[in-house]
Amino acid sequence: MIDVVKNNYDVYSSQIQGPMLSCDIVETKPNAKFRCLSVHNSNKAKMYFFPTEYIESIERTTTKVSTKLQDSNCDGTIFLYAEDATMHIIMCELKSCQPGARLSDAFKQLVYSFLKYYSLFSICEGWHIANYSLDLVLACSCAKNHKDLEAEMLSAQNDLDTLGEGEGPQDFSVGIFTKLYLAKNHTLQLSFSDLRMLEDFKLNEHIKNKSFALHLATTANFGEDNAQITFDY
Repeated sequence: MIDVVKNNYDVYSSQIQGPMLSCDIVETKPNAKFRCLSVHNSNKAKMYFFPTEYIESIERTTTKVSTKLQDSNCDGTIFLYAEDATMHIIMCELKSCQPGARLSDAFKQLVYSFLKYYSLFSICEGWHIANYSLDLVLACSCAKNHKDLEAEMLSAQNDLDTLGEGEGPQDFSVGIFTKLYLAKNHTLQLSFSDLRMLEDFKLNEHIKNKSFALHLATTANFGEDNAQITFDY
């Protein structure tokens, strides 16, 4: 798949990094307080890293023809090849904030970036979204006060349980993030049909039915500028 991408879009192929066994996604903004997310794989799978510059360089292919996608890109995308030759897509966004509703913008960047990649790679031989797993990673500092944030999330969950979530797709800041923070290992299973932000899109059935894992990766201690996440594909 990587070779096909390079052949079809060789003007950008020099930006693709790999293969590698681990990957550091580094925030390039000079005033960012959160600087780096290290992505590892416990089975020593090969990774190929597509930096944010890659998706930005295809802006005219995607954003310019669809204002709905917005000019919003994630910090990096990793294509990971497991030992059984299956491929996994890992998309990451770093934010200089504590866990909370402010991560809703980061979540949008991840979703829109995936739709751009889908638009780009769908013409490539062998590309079919059903064949790949998808992981979206939100990375930021840990909470300054874990107990206060957990109490806030539990209260929000109680409100959701009491009032009901309604019949429509979920909103990130209220429903999805609350469930993400309280979920085991800060990992939540979703599908694109769950997302209220995509209500106006006329997505095909392959995308609407596609499930993905949403992860929250935080620093070990408040004030640190790096975090890590490990996958076992």
